[in-house]
Amino acid sequence: MPFDTAPPVTSVSSVAGDASPPYWDMVNDFQTDIVVSGEAGMSCRWGTSDVVYSFMSSNNECFVSGSTATCSLGSLSQANYWRYVSCQDVAGNKQNASQNLDVLFGVDTAPPNIGTISFYPTQPIAGQ
Repeated sequence: MPFDTAPPVTSVSSVAGDASPPYWDMVNDFQTDIVVSGEAGMSCRWGTSDVVYSFMSSNNECFVSGSTATCSLGSLSQANYWRYVSCQDVAGNKQNASQNLDVLFGVDTAPPNIGTISFYPTQPIAGQ
């Protein structure tokens, strides 16, 4: 029986429900989630620095169900962000900085500011 020595292979499924890059959180629900696909039984953490799994804070554990991890980032203000997700498999193989998911996304929950457009014709309008 072969011995598992490789860290899990992961990919971003969505950020705040947006399934394709560039990712945007445009829902004003005070919560941004990164959803990651990988291996059954994996454990994942997220952080603001691109470091190996064991160096990421245990306060930033992602919820794992099957082979999907949901990393809840909390409420973020409107801006662009880099967040990093690192996972380990059931055998304890950890992703390092080159294997982590480097996730770039934006938060924009404000409605657009629509101004008034004025029209002042220099010629009379036909029919008037």
